[in-house]
Amino acid sequence: MKAIVIHGKDDLRVEEVPTPEPAEGQVRLRIAYGGVCGSDLHYWAEGANGEYVVREPLVPGHEVSGTVDLDPAGELAPGTPVTVHPATFGTPQPGIEDRRHLWPGGAYLGSASTRPHTQGGMSEYLLVRRDMVRVLPAGLPLRRAALAEPLAVALHAIQWMPARDPAAPLRRLQPLLPQGGRLPRQGHQGHHPGALVRQGR
Repeated sequence: MKAIVIHGKDDLRVEEVPTPEPAEGQVRLRIAYGGVCGSDLHYWAEGANGEYVVREPLVPGHEVSGTVDLDPAGELAPGTPVTVHPATFGTPQPGIEDRRHLWPGGAYLGSASTRPHTQGGMSEYLLVRRDMVRVLPAGLPLRRAALAEPLAVALHAIQWMPARDPAAPLRRLQPLLPQGGRLPRQGHQGHHPGALVRQGR
């Protein structure tokens, strides 16, 4: 398969790499669209994203959508449209049990924060754990679904904004949400951003 591979600062190549075979608990996806994040640009232009330096070939990309290619467990049919939750979580810590993204030892697709690096989705095929797969609601185009991760980041940021009307920032985003973007009745407090995509709201 073809993949975009960063070898260091200003060294990005399209290469042939082996097509991965899923192990137990994994699903192979055929990638249709990938967004370019600022971290991807840093890895390419600077060979690093903050303190995380590219020390081995790295496939970037964590804003992806595509279809199921192979699920050895048979739970997801080939061709099922999906996006991906790009994070895996580390070891729970006292005081931040509800903030899994802060637990040490976690990883993110397309990241040099781990050794070996965690390969990303700018490739024809991508292996992910089954629990990272998010099946898309009917009618949501794959091209738009690639924006699920940056949308979730924006919604998470809104959660922490002070506002007289907590739902006001979400109403501004409503036109971007799938199928008319119905918002949860309780506003944004306590509502996981990914649920808007998963539930087709």
